[in-house]
Amino acid sequence: GINSDLAYDAIYVIADAVREEGSSSEGIVKGLRSIKNFKGVSGSISFDKSGQRLGALVDLKVIRNGVSVVLE
Repeated sequence: GINSDLAYDAIYVIADAVREEGSSSEGIVKGLRSIKNFKGVSGSISFDKSGQRLGALVDLKVIRNGVSVVLE
């Protein structure tokens, strides 16, 4: 599909975060924030301090209390 590259990268970025910092919510957030220049199929992936992907038109979101919110 049109966003299959982003979905593919999301799985691998999350897996990398879990490998680095563990599978707790806090570990995943910490791991995602530490990712720099991850080589994904959609390009190089890095996040700014607020969790936004640099150079991309997508937001990093989490589900909190049943609502999708931008990761801060």
